[in-house]
Amino acid sequence: MDQAVLQLECRGRDPEALDAALRRAAQGRGFGVINTTDLRQKLADKGVAYAAAARVYDVCKPQVAAAVLQRQPLVAAVLPCRIALVEGEGRLRLVMLRPTALVAYFEPALLPQAREIEVQLEAMLAEAAQA
Repeated sequence: MDQAVLQLECRGRDPEALDAALRRAAQGRGFGVINTTDLRQKLADKGVAYAAAARVYDVCKPQVAAAVLQRQPLVAAVLPCRIALVEGEGRLRLVMLRPTALVAYFEPALLPQAREIEVQLEAMLAEAAQA
C-alpha cells in the first residue's frame, strides 16, 4: 500500500458501532463530521447492488481549514478531509489519504499544518478502530 494511505483494520466491529466510535473520536478532537455518504445506498438508489459496507465521512476542523484556505485557496480541491469505512475480505477498515500527501501538491509551505491535522486524524482513527 502506498505511503500516502493510512489503513487501519477494525477487528470484531460492525459498521454501526464503528460509525458511532468514529463520530465520538472526531468530536473529541474538535473535528466536525460535515457529511456522510453511504456508497452502498447511493449505488442501490441507482439500481446497482453492492453488498459490503462502504461509507465516506467528510471531516473538518474549521479554524485550520480557514487558515489553510486563506494561504492557498487551491487546497479547497482536497478539503474536507475524507475517511472511508470499507468492508471487504471479511473485515472492516478505516482508510484515509494522508493530508501531507495531498497538501504537498498545492503548497509545500503548508506541510506543518497538514502534519498537525494528520497526527490528529491518525489518533482519531486509532481510537475509533479500538473502541
